[in-house]
Amino acid sequence: MIFIINAQNTNLITREDLSVIEWAEKLEKFVRYTAFNDDNELIKQLTYEYNLNQSQIEEIKKCLETEKIKYHRYSCTKYEHFKIEPVYLEIKKVTGKLIYWRDWDYIFEKRDNDYFLWCFLGGFADAQREIKLSEEHVKKYQEIGLAQIDYLIDNLKKLHNSEEYELAIIENRKVM
Repeated sequence: MIFIINAQNTNLITREDLSVIEWAEKLEKFVRYTAFNDDNELIKQLTYEYNLNQSQIEEIKKCLETEKIKYHRYSCTKYEHFKIEPVYLEIKKVTGKLIYWRDWDYIFEKRDNDYFLWCFLGGFADAQREIKLSEEHVKKYQEIGLAQIDYLIDNLKKLHNSEEYELAIIENRKVM
């Protein structure tokens, strides 16, 4: 079996067999879970839905051959053709509910009633930061959406002079 998982901010292809309830617990604004008996059925559905050409179909087939990668993320907008990429994040092991994320870059998630943002800074020491969002951050996120999170990501990624990270330290919201 192979599955398409749709949420508001992500579309996944996986062979991981989680229930609808489990996916709804893992992904914020979970929309749909579709099961297919084999890869060909899935490819037919995606071809119909996104009007894929042969090279895009071959790209999907190539991704699905890689058994080491459990998830693939796909997207298609009217300005950008169909794109599929591997996901290295172990979604099954995530403790919170994923809202907004990019592999090896950032993870914005909700755990219980709190929101957390993790950012990878990179460098020789694989620097990373994680903070719990303040009440003000949450309020702004609820008002303006992901633009607030993009601002926080950009600010946290500043190795020096990150006002938001310094404030998180002062307010005891630093996680790592």
